[in-house]
Amino acid sequence: MKFLYSGTESLTSLQYIIENKYSVVLELDDGGVYVQDGVKDYLQKENDTPGKSSHSKDRATISMTISINNVDQELCGNFLWDLTHKAIRDNFKFDFDATSPNNALHSSSHAAIAVDEFEAHHTIVTRAFQYLGDEHRDETREIGEYLVCWLPYHLRELEDEDKGALMPGEQFEIGQNLYRLFKDEQVFRRHRASFEQTWWLVDEMEVVRKWLMDSAVMRRLDKNWRDEVQLAVSPTRGFLKELVKMVIEGFLRERSWGVQNAYCWITEFMEAVSPLITYLFKSSFSPTVSVESR
Repeated sequence: MKFLYSGTESLTSLQYIIENKYSVVLELDDGGVYVQDGVKDYLQKENDTPGKSSHSKDRATISMTISINNVDQELCGNFLWDLTHKAIRDNFKFDFDATSPNNALHSSSHAAIAVDEFEAHHTIVTRAFQYLGDEHRDETREIGEYLVCWLPYHLRELEDEDKGALMPGEQFEIGQNLYRLFKDEQVFRRHRASFEQTWWLVDEMEVVRKWLMDSAVMRRLDKNWRDEVQLAVSPTRGFLKELVKMVIEGFLRERSWGVQNAYCWITEFMEAVSPLITYLFKSSFSPTVSVESR
């Protein structure tokens, strides 16, 4: 994951870090990472307003200009470090009642590990688009399979108004990324290895389609493409057209796709068009597959 957001390879594996440094909090089970029993409640970031994330349309914003004059390098570094710590970890919760003027620069409090669920989903969506926008790398192959498979799920979680709301700029950014993803087949072909290892269910396709129908998300995008997507009779004739083309050609013409996942993609595409056709297809050709195998 570090390689994905920083471009640098970690000196130790994520598995080693989880098993040795964070074993009290996290555990590995069959390739998945899970929170230890009894720990989850302590990792959930508390919000000032119950039922609403701090990631809100109406949240307050702060802008500032910092001037630094005749300050030695160590003191300046400490100040910027503590300021960043307060911004990221504590949301600028300074102790204004502190008796010592140095407390703001040398806080003795310990940073808490906490996660806002809405912000976490937004971060994963952002990383997924970042991954899809770059060239395929073997170093990120496994995380890439996850990001492709679960992108619709994390998009759906961003629709939950009880957890939070995106700013207009963040909505527009998601719209731009969806446009780049579905505009042509280059992204799919570049990350074909990831798409070959999973598939989307019909309800997941509908989640993506719902985002593409939102005028706030789709504003300022290519009008012809937007109209084509929004007026299509089915997702396979609209935003999924290029993905359908890649799967069908890879499976039937090139014979390069694995049977199981190609079958699952095709049946879900057909389900999005007509459940009856899908039923007849499954009746005549039905390899053993399961959703859990994703």
